[in-house]
Amino acid sequence: QAYDMTTFDNPATTMKDVPASELARHSRRLVSIDMTTTLDQALQLLHKDNILSVPVFDFWNNKWVGILTVQDILSYIAFKDFENGEVAETFDNGVKPAGNVIRDRGAQLPIAAITDSVADVLEPLCKEVHRMLVRLPVAPGSGDDKESELRLITQTDVLRCAVLLEDAADWTATLEDLGLVKGGDIVTITPEATALTGFQRMCQHDINAVPVVSEEGKLIAVLSASDLRGLTSNLIQRVKMPVLDFLKESRRGHVRRPITASRNASLQEAVNKIMWGRVHRVIIVDDDQKPVGVVTSTDVIRHFYNHMQSTAN
Repeated sequence: QAYDMTTFDNPATTMKDVPASELARHSRRLVSIDMTTTLDQALQLLHKDNILSVPVFDFWNNKWVGILTVQDILSYIAFKDFENGEVAETFDNGVKPAGNVIRDRGAQLPIAAITDSVADVLEPLCKEVHRMLVRLPVAPGSGDDKESELRLITQTDVLRCAVLLEDAADWTATLEDLGLVKGGDIVTITPEATALTGFQRMCQHDINAVPVVSEEGKLIAVLSASDLRGLTSNLIQRVKMPVLDFLKESRRGHVRRPITASRNASLQEAVNKIMWGRVHRVIIVDDDQKPVGVVTSTDVIRHFYNHMQSTAN
């Protein structure tokens, strides 16, 4: 959804003008779990609400400790407690407390204050987390005795807001000129590999997606953490399928066409593709459709942050 900046008394033109809470104004009420919630219970909740992640609260210490994602659960189930790389048939380890499975991201789950602006949430969202909590003022007369409530905002929320603002970035500059196309080897898998192998490589390299390439190295598809949406303990065996079969099962019989861009694509073009494609990255390909890089939402928000810092000095 887009944000209507004309709702403010003074139409916003910079990230410092827009309250971070505005990003959550139309979002759903917060769904969360406790540290003692089991993995199986967490999966059921994620499936019921059709979401990929959930904040975790520690009632004993009265603090938010992190976000549990379905990819975290699969990583634990598939790669830590199983012999021979197999997924447990009985999902016995689903009784493990969810709080013990959260990936260590180096910081407690950040929370934006009511007074924080979009500019204030750029730094945490480009460094350690893809989602964070924000305090949303409670409207007078709502019947709620609290002054604020917590909602979850994502990197995508920031991107949607940024395209309406004048100061976010140099939108016409190319991805290459901005230094967003990084060199080095791209982590890929072949169609013969299982989805489990793909998710294992994501875990090993701390990434959220891997391109699927042909024998010639041409891009065929992309396997990402989002493809785990709806995963339950009963369906977890599907990750042992060949990756293209898994993608068909996950996407109602179709393998989605990858969202790609060239090195010379503008930042505006790349961000539009990320938003309209409902993805978190564009795969950078050469003239032969071979992947040569990846530009993620994190990369773009880091550019917003660096751009804001440079223009402030």
